[in-house]
Amino acid sequence: MATGYPILCDVTQGTVERDVLIPKSKGGGYWPLGVDIYYPNVTALSVNVFLHGGGGSKKQFAASLNICRGTWVNWALLTAWKAIAIFPQGSACLGVDPAYGAGNNPYNPNDVDTRSAQNPNGVATWGNRFMYSGRDDLEYLKHISIYAITRWPNRGRSVFGHSNGGMMAARLWREAPTYFGHFGACSGPGAWYYGTNPVVPGTTKPFFQEIGWLDDVLQVNTLKTTGNFFNQQWTQGIDTYSKADVEPFPGHHLGAFYEMNQMLGYAGLTPFTQNEAAITDLSTVWNPQHTKRGSGLLRTWTRSGGTYTLTLVENAAHDVATHDSCQQSHLVSRWFNWVKAT
Repeated sequence: MATGYPILCDVTQGTVERDVLIPKSKGGGYWPLGVDIYYPNVTALSVNVFLHGGGGSKKQFAASLNICRGTWVNWALLTAWKAIAIFPQGSACLGVDPAYGAGNNPYNPNDVDTRSAQNPNGVATWGNRFMYSGRDDLEYLKHISIYAITRWPNRGRSVFGHSNGGMMAARLWREAPTYFGHFGACSGPGAWYYGTNPVVPGTTKPFFQEIGWLDDVLQVNTLKTTGNFFNQQWTQGIDTYSKADVEPFPGHHLGAFYEMNQMLGYAGLTPFTQNEAAITDLSTVWNPQHTKRGSGLLRTWTRSGGTYTLTLVENAAHDVATHDSCQQSHLVSRWFNWVKAT
Protein backbone atom coordinates (compact mmCIF):
# COMPACT_ATOMS: atom_id res chain seq x y z
CA MET A 1 0.00 0.00 0.00
CA ALA A 2 1.11 3.57 -0.58
CA THR A 3 2.55 5.53 2.30
CA GLY A 4 2.42 9.19 3.11
CA TYR A 5 1.91 11.67 5.90
CA PRO A 6 -0.21 14.82 6.20
CA ILE A 7 1.17 18.33 6.69
CA LEU A 8 -0.36 21.03 8.85
CA CYS A 9 -3.14 22.75 6.95
CA ASP A 10 -6.85 23.45 7.23
CA VAL A 11 -8.06 19.84 7.29
CA THR A 12 -11.67 20.99 7.24
CA GLN A 13 -11.21 21.91 3.58
CA GLY A 14 -9.01 19.10 2.29
CA THR A 15 -6.13 16.72 2.85
CA VAL A 16 -2.47 16.89 1.89
CA GLU A 17 -0.26 13.80 1.66
CA ARG A 18 3.50 14.13 1.24
CA ASP A 19 5.84 11.60 -0.38
CA VAL A 20 3.20 9.03 -1.23
CA LEU A 21 4.95 6.02 -2.75
CA ILE A 22 3.58 4.71 -6.05
CA PRO A 23 3.35 0.88 -6.36
CA LYS A 24 5.04 -0.90 -9.22
CA SER A 25 2.82 -3.26 -11.18
CA LYS A 26 5.61 -5.74 -11.91
CA GLY A 27 7.88 -7.31 -9.35
CA GLY A 28 6.30 -5.55 -6.40
CA GLY A 29 7.79 -2.70 -4.44
CA TYR A 30 7.45 1.03 -4.95
CA TRP A 31 8.94 3.72 -7.14
CA PRO A 32 11.42 5.86 -5.20
CA LEU A 33 10.68 9.56 -4.71
CA GLY A 34 7.05 9.82 -3.69
CA VAL A 35 4.39 12.21 -4.92
CA ASP A 36 2.59 15.01 -3.06
CA ILE A 37 -1.20 14.91 -3.25
CA TYR A 38 -3.72 17.68 -2.56
CA TYR A 39 -7.40 16.78 -2.56
CA PRO A 40 -10.26 19.00 -1.38
CA ASN A 41 -13.24 17.83 0.64
CA VAL A 42 -15.54 17.77 -2.37
CA THR A 43 -16.39 15.08 -4.87
CA ALA A 44 -13.55 15.69 -7.29
CA LEU A 45 -14.17 15.55 -11.03
CA SER A 46 -10.55 15.37 -12.17
CA VAL A 47 -7.11 14.15 -11.12
CA ASN A 48 -4.34 16.41 -12.42
CA VAL A 49 -0.65 15.46 -12.50
CA PHE A 50 1.76 18.42 -12.54
CA LEU A 51 5.40 18.00 -13.66
CA HIS A 52 8.01 20.55 -12.59
CA GLY A 53 10.75 21.87 -14.84
CA GLY A 54 14.39 20.83 -15.11
CA GLY A 55 16.31 21.61 -11.93
CA GLY A 56 13.03 22.21 -10.09
CA SER A 57 11.04 20.26 -7.54
CA LYS A 58 7.47 19.26 -6.79
CA LYS A 59 7.38 21.71 -3.86
CA GLN A 60 8.62 24.59 -5.98
CA PHE A 61 6.13 23.87 -8.77
CA ALA A 62 3.19 23.66 -6.34
CA ALA A 63 4.17 27.13 -5.15
CA SER A 64 4.58 28.46 -8.72
CA LEU A 65 1.09 27.24 -9.58
CA ASN A 66 -0.35 28.92 -6.47
CA ILE A 67 -1.53 25.61 -5.02
CA CYS A 68 0.67 25.28 -1.93
CA ARG A 69 3.18 27.53 -0.18
CA GLY A 70 4.52 26.19 3.09
CA THR A 71 1.52 25.11 5.15
CA TRP A 72 -0.92 27.24 3.13
CA VAL A 73 -2.98 25.35 0.55
CA ASN A 74 -5.25 27.03 -1.99
CA TRP A 75 -8.30 24.99 -1.12
CA ALA A 76 -10.58 27.62 -2.65
CA LEU A 77 -9.03 26.96 -6.07
CA LEU A 78 -9.12 23.17 -5.83
CA THR A 79 -12.63 23.20 -4.42
CA ALA A 80 -13.93 25.53 -7.12
CA TRP A 81 -12.54 23.30 -9.87
CA LYS A 82 -13.27 20.06 -7.96
CA ALA A 83 -9.72 19.04 -8.75
CA ILE A 84 -7.19 16.72 -7.14
CA ALA A 85 -3.56 17.77 -7.73
CA ILE A 86 -0.64 15.31 -7.77
CA PHE A 87 2.96 16.55 -7.88
CA PRO A 88 5.61 13.89 -8.67
CA GLN A 89 9.31 14.51 -8.10
CA GLY A 90 11.69 14.33 -11.04
CA SER A 91 14.80 12.17 -10.85
CA ALA A 92 18.48 12.95 -11.37
CA CYS A 93 21.42 11.26 -13.08
CA LEU A 94 23.83 10.32 -10.30
CA GLY A 95 26.58 8.42 -12.08
CA VAL A 96 26.78 4.64 -12.19
CA ASP A 97 23.60 2.99 -10.93
CA PRO A 98 24.50 -0.23 -9.08
CA ALA A 99 21.23 -1.78 -10.25
CA TYR A 100 22.50 -1.65 -13.86
CA GLY A 101 26.27 -1.48 -13.66
CA ALA A 102 28.61 0.82 -15.55
CA GLY A 103 27.37 1.80 -19.00
CA ASN A 104 24.20 -0.31 -18.80
CA ASN A 105 21.56 2.12 -17.53
CA PRO A 106 19.37 2.95 -20.56
CA TYR A 107 18.06 5.99 -18.67
CA ASN A 108 21.58 7.38 -18.13
CA PRO A 109 23.69 5.57 -20.74
CA ASN A 110 26.79 7.72 -20.23
CA ASP A 111 26.69 7.38 -16.42
CA VAL A 112 26.53 11.17 -16.11
CA ASP A 113 26.64 12.55 -12.57
CA THR A 114 24.81 15.89 -12.32
CA ARG A 115 25.77 16.53 -8.71
CA SER A 116 27.78 19.68 -8.09
CA ALA A 117 28.39 22.26 -5.40
CA GLN A 118 25.42 24.16 -6.76
CA ASN A 119 23.23 21.05 -6.95
CA PRO A 120 24.50 18.52 -4.38
CA ASN A 121 21.54 16.21 -5.02
CA GLY A 122 21.87 16.38 -8.79
CA VAL A 123 19.60 18.00 -11.38
CA ALA A 124 16.04 16.69 -11.15
CA THR A 125 14.37 16.33 -14.53
CA TRP A 126 12.38 13.88 -16.67
CA GLY A 127 13.28 11.23 -19.23
CA ASN A 128 11.49 13.09 -21.99
CA ARG A 129 13.63 12.29 -25.08
CA PHE A 130 15.36 15.65 -24.50
CA MET A 131 17.10 14.75 -21.25
CA TYR A 132 17.87 11.60 -19.29
CA SER A 133 16.85 11.38 -15.65
CA GLY A 134 18.31 8.03 -14.60
CA ARG A 135 14.78 6.61 -14.29
CA ASP A 136 12.17 5.13 -16.62
CA ASP A 137 9.80 8.06 -16.37
CA LEU A 138 7.42 6.76 -19.02
CA GLU A 139 6.65 3.75 -16.83
CA TYR A 140 6.71 5.85 -13.66
CA LEU A 141 4.00 8.19 -14.94
CA LYS A 142 1.96 5.32 -16.30
CA HIS A 143 1.96 3.90 -12.76
CA ILE A 144 0.89 7.26 -11.33
CA SER A 145 -2.06 7.19 -13.73
CA ILE A 146 -2.91 3.63 -12.65
CA TYR A 147 -2.64 4.68 -9.01
CA ALA A 148 -4.98 7.62 -9.63
CA ILE A 149 -7.68 5.65 -11.45
CA THR A 150 -7.52 2.91 -8.81
CA ARG A 151 -7.83 5.32 -5.90
CA TRP A 152 -10.27 7.74 -7.56
CA PRO A 153 -12.19 5.80 -10.23
CA ASN A 154 -14.38 7.48 -12.83
CA ARG A 155 -12.46 10.75 -12.75
CA GLY A 156 -10.76 12.41 -15.67
CA ARG A 157 -6.97 12.33 -15.60
CA SER A 158 -4.69 15.00 -17.03
CA VAL A 159 -0.97 15.75 -17.10
CA PHE A 160 0.59 19.20 -17.40
CA GLY A 161 4.20 20.31 -17.13
CA HIS A 162 6.43 23.35 -17.21
CA SER A 163 9.63 23.41 -19.29
CA ASN A 164 11.18 19.91 -19.04
CA GLY A 165 7.95 18.73 -17.41
CA GLY A 166 6.05 19.98 -20.44
CA MET A 167 8.43 18.05 -22.68
CA MET A 168 7.57 14.95 -20.66
CA ALA A 169 3.86 15.62 -21.18
CA ALA A 170 4.56 15.83 -24.92
CA ARG A 171 6.30 12.45 -24.76
CA LEU A 172 3.33 10.94 -22.93
CA TRP A 173 0.96 12.35 -25.58
CA ARG A 174 2.83 10.33 -28.19
CA GLU A 175 3.96 7.24 -26.32
CA ALA A 176 1.31 6.68 -23.63
CA PRO A 177 -1.83 8.45 -24.88
CA THR A 178 -4.33 6.15 -23.17
CA TYR A 179 -3.12 6.93 -19.65
CA PHE A 180 -4.40 10.52 -19.55
CA GLY A 181 -7.28 12.38 -21.14
CA HIS A 182 -5.65 15.81 -21.46
CA PHE A 183 -2.03 16.83 -21.98
CA GLY A 184 -0.38 20.21 -21.76
CA ALA A 185 2.73 22.31 -21.36
CA CYS A 186 4.00 25.79 -20.63
CA SER A 187 7.40 26.72 -22.03
CA GLY A 188 7.98 23.10 -22.96
CA PRO A 189 7.85 22.05 -26.63
CA GLY A 190 8.75 18.42 -27.34
CA ALA A 191 12.23 17.06 -27.98
CA TRP A 192 13.76 17.24 -31.45
CA TYR A 193 13.89 13.44 -31.24
CA TYR A 194 10.35 13.52 -32.63
CA GLY A 195 11.52 15.57 -35.59
CA THR A 196 13.81 12.77 -36.73
CA ASN A 197 11.91 9.83 -35.19
CA PRO A 198 8.19 10.57 -35.63
CA VAL A 199 6.02 8.62 -33.20
CA VAL A 200 2.39 8.31 -34.28
CA PRO A 201 0.20 7.79 -31.21
CA GLY A 202 -2.35 5.01 -31.22
CA THR A 203 -4.99 7.59 -30.32
CA THR A 204 -4.90 11.38 -30.21
CA LYS A 205 -5.88 13.45 -27.20
CA PRO A 206 -6.30 17.18 -26.50
CA PHE A 207 -3.09 19.20 -26.15
CA PHE A 208 -2.46 22.69 -24.73
CA GLN A 209 0.75 24.69 -25.17
CA GLU A 210 1.59 28.17 -23.88
CA ILE A 211 4.80 29.92 -24.97
CA GLY A 212 6.30 33.27 -23.91
CA TRP A 213 7.74 35.42 -26.66
CA LEU A 214 10.46 36.72 -24.31
CA ASP A 215 11.60 33.20 -23.35
CA ASP A 216 15.41 33.35 -23.33
CA VAL A 217 15.78 29.72 -22.22
CA LEU A 218 14.15 28.37 -25.38
CA GLN A 219 15.58 31.42 -27.16
CA VAL A 220 12.14 32.37 -28.41
CA ASN A 221 13.17 35.98 -27.74
CA THR A 222 15.68 35.75 -30.59
CA LEU A 223 13.08 34.11 -32.82
CA LYS A 224 10.88 37.15 -32.26
CA THR A 225 13.46 39.43 -33.84
CA THR A 226 14.42 37.04 -36.65
CA GLY A 227 10.88 35.98 -37.50
CA ASN A 228 11.69 32.30 -37.05
CA PHE A 229 9.05 31.41 -34.46
CA PHE A 230 7.54 29.07 -37.03
CA ASN A 231 10.76 27.08 -37.56
CA GLN A 232 10.67 23.31 -37.24
CA GLN A 233 13.56 23.34 -34.77
CA TRP A 234 14.36 25.56 -31.79
CA THR A 235 17.66 25.60 -29.95
CA GLN A 236 17.79 25.96 -26.19
CA GLY A 237 20.39 28.22 -24.60
CA ILE A 238 23.17 26.55 -22.62
CA ASP A 239 22.29 26.52 -18.94
CA THR A 240 24.43 26.09 -15.85
CA TYR A 241 22.27 23.45 -14.19
CA SER A 242 22.96 20.44 -16.39
CA LYS A 243 25.70 18.88 -18.45
CA ALA A 244 25.26 18.61 -22.21
CA ASP A 245 25.69 14.86 -22.36
CA VAL A 246 22.64 14.37 -20.15
CA GLU A 247 20.69 15.28 -23.24
CA PRO A 248 20.15 12.76 -26.08
CA PHE A 249 19.79 15.68 -28.52
CA PRO A 250 21.64 18.54 -26.79
CA GLY A 251 19.77 21.81 -26.94
CA HIS A 252 17.25 20.99 -29.67
CA HIS A 253 13.46 21.10 -29.52
CA LEU A 254 10.60 20.96 -31.94
CA GLY A 255 9.34 24.46 -32.60
CA ALA A 256 6.03 24.81 -30.73
CA PHE A 257 4.07 25.84 -33.83
CA TYR A 258 5.57 22.99 -35.88
CA GLU A 259 4.92 20.51 -33.08
CA MET A 260 1.27 21.47 -32.81
CA ASN A 261 0.86 21.03 -36.55
CA GLN A 262 2.53 17.63 -36.30
CA MET A 263 -0.04 16.68 -33.64
CA LEU A 264 -2.90 18.05 -35.76
CA GLY A 265 -1.71 15.91 -38.64
CA TYR A 266 -1.82 12.79 -36.49
CA ALA A 267 -5.35 13.77 -35.43
CA GLY A 268 -6.45 14.25 -39.04
CA LEU A 269 -7.10 17.97 -38.54
CA THR A 270 -6.17 20.95 -40.70
CA PRO A 271 -2.83 22.47 -39.68
CA PHE A 272 -2.54 25.97 -38.26
CA THR A 273 -1.56 28.79 -40.60
CA GLN A 274 0.70 31.55 -39.38
CA ASN A 275 -1.75 34.42 -39.79
CA GLU A 276 -4.93 32.85 -38.44
CA ALA A 277 -4.23 33.49 -34.75
CA ALA A 278 -6.87 35.30 -32.73
CA ILE A 279 -5.20 38.36 -31.18
CA THR A 280 -6.17 39.75 -27.77
CA ASP A 281 -4.78 42.99 -26.34
CA LEU A 282 -4.24 41.92 -22.75
CA SER A 283 -4.15 45.53 -21.58
CA THR A 284 -7.89 45.68 -22.30
CA VAL A 285 -8.65 42.59 -20.21
CA TRP A 286 -9.68 43.31 -16.64
CA ASN A 287 -9.60 40.58 -14.03
CA PRO A 288 -11.53 41.67 -10.89
CA GLN A 289 -9.28 39.45 -8.75
CA HIS A 290 -6.31 41.71 -9.50
CA THR A 291 -5.58 45.41 -9.24
CA LYS A 292 -4.14 45.98 -12.69
CA ARG A 293 -4.61 44.95 -16.27
CA GLY A 294 -2.52 42.53 -18.30
CA SER A 295 0.15 43.57 -20.78
CA GLY A 296 1.02 42.85 -24.40
CA LEU A 297 -0.72 40.78 -27.02
CA LEU A 298 -1.96 37.20 -26.76
CA ARG A 299 -2.00 35.19 -29.97
CA THR A 300 -4.10 32.02 -29.91
CA TRP A 301 -4.36 29.22 -32.46
CA THR A 302 -7.08 26.60 -31.91
CA ARG A 303 -8.60 23.57 -33.60
CA SER A 304 -11.59 21.36 -32.87
CA GLY A 305 -13.28 23.68 -30.41
CA GLY A 306 -10.05 24.40 -28.52
CA THR A 307 -9.09 20.72 -28.22
CA TYR A 308 -5.72 21.77 -29.63
CA THR A 309 -4.62 25.18 -28.37
CA LEU A 310 -1.37 27.12 -28.82
CA THR A 311 -0.97 30.51 -27.18
CA LEU A 312 1.91 32.92 -27.64
CA VAL A 313 2.16 35.49 -24.84
CA GLU A 314 3.98 38.58 -26.06
CA ASN A 315 5.43 39.84 -22.76
CA ALA A 316 5.95 36.49 -20.98
CA ALA A 317 9.30 34.78 -20.51
CA HIS A 318 10.13 31.17 -19.54
CA ASP A 319 8.91 31.25 -15.95
CA VAL A 320 5.31 30.77 -14.83
CA ALA A 321 5.19 34.11 -12.97
CA THR A 322 5.56 36.23 -16.12
CA HIS A 323 2.85 34.24 -17.89
CA ASP A 324 0.54 34.96 -14.98
CA SER A 325 1.37 38.65 -14.62
CA CYS A 326 0.86 39.33 -18.34
CA GLN A 327 -2.55 37.69 -18.34
CA GLN A 328 -3.59 38.64 -14.80
CA SER A 329 -4.70 35.08 -14.15
CA HIS A 330 -3.06 31.95 -12.81
CA LEU A 331 -1.73 29.36 -15.25
CA VAL A 332 -3.32 26.55 -13.25
CA SER A 333 -6.76 28.20 -13.54
CA ARG A 334 -6.30 28.52 -17.30
CA TRP A 335 -5.36 24.84 -17.36
CA PHE A 336 -8.38 23.73 -15.31
CA ASN A 337 -10.66 25.86 -17.49
CA TRP A 338 -9.27 24.38 -20.71
CA VAL A 339 -9.59 20.80 -19.39
CA LYS A 340 -13.20 21.45 -18.39
CA ALA A 341 -14.01 23.05 -21.77
CA THR A 342 -12.50 20.27 -23.87
